[in-house]
Amino acid sequence: MIPELEKLPGLEKKLISTYYNSPYHFQNFVVSAYGYYYRKQNLNTEVFSRLKELEKTQYYVKSELENYQNKKLRSLIKHAYENVPYYHRIFRSNNLVPDDIKTKEDLVKLPYLTKDDIRHSFKDLIAKNYNPTKLQLVHTSGTTGSPLEFHWDKNVMLMENAFIRRHWSWAGFGLKDWRVTLRGNVIVPLAQKKGPFWRYNYPERQVFFSSFHMNPDTLPEYVKEIYKISPKAIQGYPSTVYTLARYMRENDIKIPVSAVFTSSEPIYPVQREVIEDQFQCNIYDLYGLSERTAAAGQCSNGNYHIYSEYGIIELLNNDEFITDSGEFGEIVSTGLNNYGMPLIRYKTGDGTKFRDELCECGINLPLMDPVETKLDDMILTPDGNLLSPSVLTHPFKPMVNVEKSQIIQEKKDQITIKIVKKRGYSEKDSEILLKELHERVGFEMDIELEFVEDIPRTKAGKYRWIISRVSRYFDDNEH
Repeated sequence: MIPELEKLPGLEKKLISTYYNSPYHFQNFVVSAYGYYYRKQNLNTEVFSRLKELEKTQYYVKSELENYQNKKLRSLIKHAYENVPYYHRIFRSNNLVPDDIKTKEDLVKLPYLTKDDIRHSFKDLIAKNYNPTKLQLVHTSGTTGSPLEFHWDKNVMLMENAFIRRHWSWAGFGLKDWRVTLRGNVIVPLAQKKGPFWRYNYPERQVFFSSFHMNPDTLPEYVKEIYKISPKAIQGYPSTVYTLARYMRENDIKIPVSAVFTSSEPIYPVQREVIEDQFQCNIYDLYGLSERTAAAGQCSNGNYHIYSEYGIIELLNNDEFITDSGEFGEIVSTGLNNYGMPLIRYKTGDGTKFRDELCECGINLPLMDPVETKLDDMILTPDGNLLSPSVLTHPFKPMVNVEKSQIIQEKKDQITIKIVKKRGYSEKDSEILLKELHERVGFEMDIELEFVEDIPRTKAGKYRWIISRVSRYFDDNEH
């Protein structure tokens, strides 16, 4: 809520100050007023028209999906050539014309688009036939470096809402159902010490809970209010929902809901296990990018379906494109819905594998493995192996005396583990943790334990469990 208000020029301090200093019920009114505005703008006939189409295309057979995708690609390519200075220049310098890119297989004729390309050619990536003031300026949270800015046009925003509603429908969640949201919304002043730590968005049937006030003293209040709401779904970052679910497990509390919707962070096996057990339901995870170039959603069978109508995904490994399933590679994606600032063959920094099979859920959208992490959040061992964060969760499973942890790699042969201790933490815990970690990262890796009072979230409310600043082989292939 408040991050949206911050975007209003000239009103930032006044609006935030007024909101923060208002009583609880007035803050509920403000959040609900914004919810009404959001609903009017983003849940209209245009969105439902797109949703109706997506509900059909998800059942297309492979050939129909590819034809649908290639038709959208040809339209985008023609538009980019004619209206986007950056791409017109790229086409001319590579002796290409739009007719040279007819299918997704032809995309290899174009160079990649990197984050540095976007920074250096920002204005030239905006379509000439769009008024920049009519586009929405957005940016990544900057958790892996400096934030990246780009524009969305109206269509990509409408499509995003349609895709999310389709994803929720896979879990049987509809417009009239209540949900609890635990994301990065700063709906309670950070300095506030007393509850309530939630605000109601009545038009959206949504209750925002603060992700910045969760601790052993406040979590009983969270649980009590969620019981009172009796939501059909929980929506949030994996780390925030896990914090709540772990407290519930420690206190033998279960709150049955129909679904937990997670996104925006990697979700690790230990988190999934605890969340699904305490909420007695499946997690429906969503992979996406603020750049709006690729997305995939988890169905009732737990498989990740690539949204073919959203964008085209290619996988790159050692400068070779992967066509066979089961091989890990970096996602290079082309968004099919944003004409205001098209991003074609964009190197995402994320990694996954394709899966060559059909899902028994009945949805025909192609499958891929979970995007477990940003490549920037993988540990590189001294012998050159890349370790997924999921592998490194295992040493922490028996660590019942660890409140929070974070792994930081500054050098190839050195990692630091930040630990927030619980009262019962002892030297024995350190010995077990170091032993288990060395068995996974190798004994050539120097591991230092650093005990801290807290590990803060990012400004966006996200929690980074692994931070690696070591260059890897994926980075050497950008061109």
